[in-house]
Amino acid sequence: MVGGGWMMRCEMRNRPARQRFPGCRQALGWLLAWFLALGMTAQGATPDAHSVAVDFENVDLRVLIKFVSEMTGRVFLLDDRVRGQVSVRFANTIPVDQLYDVLQSVLEVKGFATVTTGPITKIVPLGSAKQQGIEVTGSGHSGLGRRR
Repeated sequence: MVGGGWMMRCEMRNRPARQRFPGCRQALGWLLAWFLALGMTAQGATPDAHSVAVDFENVDLRVLIKFVSEMTGRVFLLDDRVRGQVSVRFANTIPVDQLYDVLQSVLEVKGFATVTTGPITKIVPLGSAKQQGIEVTGSGHSGLGRRR
């Protein structure tokens, strides 16, 4: 029995990290977002209480959206096609009220648009928003299908 356990450890050690720890990248992304959010609440009494550090390296787009939602209080409804990896890094902290603008820029680069309806912001593929004649917003542009 003891020898069998040793053999199992050796086999696991020879596998690539992705096979040994499936889903680890996404879990690390969630953990990073949680720590950043925790750091923001701990800063409540400091002058930078309304600033946040943004340092995401190759994380799932949904992790970034969840982070922005938690920091800004916005409610996002995501289309099933909202997927992809992103990297967003700022050398200094940025004001929390600029996070939504950063997210809109990232979404635009990835081919998505935000559609605000009441208290909910929908995130949909840019093409489907234009086809339906929905007003899309982001990066300072708004209007019916005016984004390119």
